[in-house]
Amino acid sequence: MSKLAWLSLLLLSLGLASCSPGLIPLPSPEAEPTGLPATEVTFLIQAPASTPADAQLSVLFLDPITGLDYHASRVPMQRREDGRWVATAIAPVGSMLYYRYERLSPSPAVEVTGEFRTVPFRAAHVPGPLTIKETVAGWSDEPYADATGRILGHITDLETGEGLAEILVAAGGAVTFTDAEGAFHLDGLVPGEHLLVAFGPDGSYKPQQQGAVVSAAATTPVELALQPAIPVHVTFQVTVPPDTPAEAELRLAGSLAGAGRRFAELRGGLQSTAVDMPAMVRVDPSHFLSVLQFYDGSDLRYRYT
Repeated sequence: MSKLAWLSLLLLSLGLASCSPGLIPLPSPEAEPTGLPATEVTFLIQAPASTPADAQLSVLFLDPITGLDYHASRVPMQRREDGRWVATAIAPVGSMLYYRYERLSPSPAVEVTGEFRTVPFRAAHVPGPLTIKETVAGWSDEPYADATGRILGHITDLETGEGLAEILVAAGGAVTFTDAEGAFHLDGLVPGEHLLVAFGPDGSYKPQQQGAVVSAAATTPVELALQPAIPVHVTFQVTVPPDTPAEAELRLAGSLAGAGRRFAELRGGLQSTAVDMPAMVRVDPSHFLSVLQFYDGSDLRYRYT
């Protein structure tokens, strides 16, 4: 049994709703959800030099829960007179985008890094109208063969100045995590413009991003300070179909680490596993309940499985 709850929301000021299973009725929502304002996001890329002028390129938006390209959407790109490619999409303000570039013709290919690794995902935070300038290293049938550069950086807590461990950092199609002291490095980046984004995988630190220019055989230094987010408790209340088996286990699969996403490629390309997804409590034959901690400002997408 799988029930989709394709809701994209920001956790702004949600309180803890308590419940004593079997003793009191399930809580009712205190307010109807409101839609988020949308804004325009422009993607402007330098494609590999071997890309034909009449090629078909697109931005592929990945499923934010599994990291796979099912439930994905594509936005076609157009070639400009200066040789760069551009596409425009509409996204909710405050959302996190997970995407990569692909070539549909003259033959299908996915983008690869300067080290000829398939790009797992790129990430971007949408605080408002945004232009993303990036460089694509190569395609899966045309690897990059010239010199690369690297980004070397350090990430700290904006309030304490201490180094932050396990912060996700992405740029140029490469993804890494900071070490215990908050240091990180991204190697094998092709020369050109890149968007560098850093955030807490569980939402505990708000996203910070900036452009970074990489040169061949050179190191680009980066220093970022992230704002800690406020923890909030969210109550998930689910009514399941009448034919749901009595022994069924319901879990919540989401786009944050607290909802099962690992942000690391597992077997089959998955970035989440059932064991990491929070199990829900069955309070009666037709209802499940779970109270989980997330953080204000987080972009949480989720479904029940």
